[in-house]
Amino acid sequence: MKNHKNIGVTLSLFWMALVAMFWISSCTGNVKPNNTLDDAQEENTIKHEDTDKAKDAEILVFAAALNFEQIEISQLIQQQSKTQYIKDLGKYIEEEYTKASSELLALASKKDIEIPIGTTEDGKNAFKKLYTKIGSELDRTYCSMVVESQNAAIRKFEVAANSSTDADIKEWAGNMIVALKRHHDRAQNALNESNVL
Repeated sequence: MKNHKNIGVTLSLFWMALVAMFWISSCTGNVKPNNTLDDAQEENTIKHEDTDKAKDAEILVFAAALNFEQIEISQLIQQQSKTQYIKDLGKYIEEEYTKASSELLALASKKDIEIPIGTTEDGKNAFKKLYTKIGSELDRTYCSMVVESQNAAIRKFEVAANSSTDADIKEWAGNMIVALKRHHDRAQNALNESNVL
């Protein structure tokens, strides 16, 4: 029960900090963060009828959803896992995606693209799936989830890096690919190690 309270406090502090960050950003830029993925997508469709800009908006919205999911499941693994190298992986992933969230917010503000400030249904389902696991099954499930999400994200970011007509988006997507590959490799190594145990 104590772990559940710690998770709730950690997530509450994270959300308060994120909302404050979005509020500050909205005061200095044109971006007003939307509560949901659907809200952000709808707003971007209205604002950016241009197909190139709409495609750029899609990848930023996807990135925001990915960031929330990875941060939340990584916070959970740090609380629930009994294995230190898995907890270390969770801390690393959380830090990386928190940094990525800050960079994404700045880019979205610069490009006047709406991004969601909440976890998607897929993110909530990933959290629930992980939450039900214990022991080595928890560790393997977390590592597998990170590996799979990084693989899917790499494919999406490669498309953005190759097809975006916006130089800033291309550069950001290229940098994200490098980071995603690092995340993937660390999670794969941890998965390999957890499968041996």
